[in-house]
Amino acid sequence: MSVPNVMLLQKDLAKQHVLEAGLQPTFQYATSDTVGKGQVSDQNPAGGQKIGNGSTVILTVSLGKPRVPVPNVVGQDQTSAITALAQAGLQPKVRSVYSNEQSGTVTAQQPAAGDTVDKGTIVHINVSRGPKSIPVPDVTGQPYANAKSALEGQGFGVQRTDVPSDQPKGQVVAESPQQGTEVPKGTTITLSVSSGPATSPVPDVTGMNQSDAESTLAGAGFTPTVVYQQVTDPGSDGIVLDETPKPNSKAKQGTVVTITVGQLVSPTTTPTTPATTTTGLPTPIP
Repeated sequence: MSVPNVMLLQKDLAKQHVLEAGLQPTFQYATSDTVGKGQVSDQNPAGGQKIGNGSTVILTVSLGKPRVPVPNVVGQDQTSAITALAQAGLQPKVRSVYSNEQSGTVTAQQPAAGDTVDKGTIVHINVSRGPKSIPVPDVTGQPYANAKSALEGQGFGVQRTDVPSDQPKGQVVAESPQQGTEVPKGTTITLSVSSGPATSPVPDVTGMNQSDAESTLAGAGFTPTVVYQQVTDPGSDGIVLDETPKPNSKAKQGTVVTITVGQLVSPTTTPTTPATTTTGLPTPIP
């Protein structure tokens, strides 16, 4: 008699067809990548062959796809993770996400590592595209504490450097990267904070001639101004006799330094009147 073709039929229906044909079904089970669980994935003899009445027909029933454990790919680079999943018989599906992890690194997966799933199951993996870039806010002109709080609130790191400035002490005078620059979240922003105006010692120019003294003061960042003092000593003519602020005292850059310069004048001469001598004798009568 002819063996019925029961391929892809559910087990019970396949059994019924074989029995109705006067044959005896027996079953074995195996996984299959293509035939659904409970369906006949193979039969022996094949459908259409002639065998004797009551002969046995072996039916292989699918257990469904093989089950495989999901490997742990978190922390791996994208290429390695895809290779590991493919070798396990799984289908990787990549989604790019912003993350503080290095670009190209797997940050998460679903199903989780260690889960047992059907072979061919899709495994979703999140791959870092690096931190999201955001504009640096403008915090110049703010007190350092306020600027630091504002930056950290937006996910930036903060580094401080103190610099001389005409701005009030403790005020932010510059930032790097500059405000408006697109940088990854977590970037460290360097804030230049005013330490107040710079001071330096006033050069000692006493004893110098006026020209040299003015050049020395200007070269040191100060503003010279001159007052004159009359002198009678030729050696003091044109020479700096004094300065204010005092030599070597600390002053802000640009401070006016007043130098006192000798100016020669001729000494004043008082004419001498000859003295008249009186003898006390009577005046002769002519």
